[in-house]
Amino acid sequence: MKYLKYFENLENIDFSNVTLTTLKGKNIPKYVGDFNCSNNQLTSLEYGPENVNGSFNCHNNKLTSLEFCPEQVDGDFWCHYNQLTSLEYCPETINGYFSCSCNKLTSLKYCPETVCVNFNCSYNQLTSLKYCPETVGGGLDCSYNKLTSLDFCPEYVGGDFWCENNSWTNVIPFELIKKFNIQISDLYTKEQKEKFGSYEYQKEYLTNSPEKYKDLEPIGFNKQIKEEFDWLFNAIDMELM
Repeated sequence: MKYLKYFENLENIDFSNVTLTTLKGKNIPKYVGDFNCSNNQLTSLEYGPENVNGSFNCHNNKLTSLEFCPEQVDGDFWCHYNQLTSLEYCPETINGYFSCSCNKLTSLKYCPETVCVNFNCSYNQLTSLKYCPETVGGGLDCSYNKLTSLDFCPEYVGGDFWCENNSWTNVIPFELIKKFNIQISDLYTKEQKEKFGSYEYQKEYLTNSPEKYKDLEPIGFNKQIKEEFDWLFNAIDMELM
């Protein structure tokens, strides 16, 4: 009981917006409630708390590493708008919202397996969702990256799924669009719509994978394709495929 009472009274620490370049000399306790050091000029999290019983916010600094980060954050974890190239030293457990957007990440390695609320990794340089959390309790935003496919996407996403403005090499499988309720209107760029809607692309796609015809439905079937693949579309209409 004394243990529980101790953690109920943890101090919230706020060093945001004070042009800090270091946490040295701030006498920050090892155990805190919420911790906020956002909107500063920090290049390191050294001398920060070791355990955070609430939320941890270090966004909008000059961090290139998450070294000295708490191992567990019981609330939200915000590290967006930094210069991170890796999630190494990221907390192993994040029980709230996790935002690592607007950095220079090329991989999600070291990401927690589970994010209990929303996960935002948008505006990075990701080419793959490998190492993405297996479970995201809320929404997932991986838009504005360099993803070529949705391979390795989570098994479960509890909220909205945003993935527009990426470098898709092929159309997104219809089963994933349906599973995650992905919005079609913003999914593809104008250039991608032209490519995926072209006769040349759709002919090759249907020749190699006629069973995946539904993948093309969000784009729309090319008019020339309908004549050449009339047998396929008749089969679709008759629900033979």
